[in-house]
Amino acid sequence: MPSPGSPSAGPQRGLHRPTVGLVALLLLGCAAVLLVLRPEEKMWIGACLRVGAVMAALWLALPKLQRFPWYFVLGAALVVGLLISLTRPRALAVLVAALFAAGSLRRLPGWLDQHAPRQE
Repeated sequence: MPSPGSPSAGPQRGLHRPTVGLVALLLLGCAAVLLVLRPEEKMWIGACLRVGAVMAALWLALPKLQRFPWYFVLGAALVVGLLISLTRPRALAVLVAALFAAGSLRRLPGWLDQHAPRQE
């Protein structure tokens, strides 16, 4: 029986932690290079810093996140969405549309399988 980390164990679900760390380092490095060479590009510097910081935090938290049940993640997302909608009421429409889209996309593969033409 192959060990869970071996290549013959089959496809794994989730994020590859070294790749997440590498992307975080690349983004933070790009922000540093842009800050030195092109300080007037504030939008790109800010984007690289923010996304790099989030990726670095994800890299740190990834071993713990993979053990969370799905309902904890859903509950946290709902609490964050509620807080955002309380502080910015116009964002509520966007949040509802995003939840509807996420729910629809989750059902799409099953719907496509049911309506696919049958091959005989």
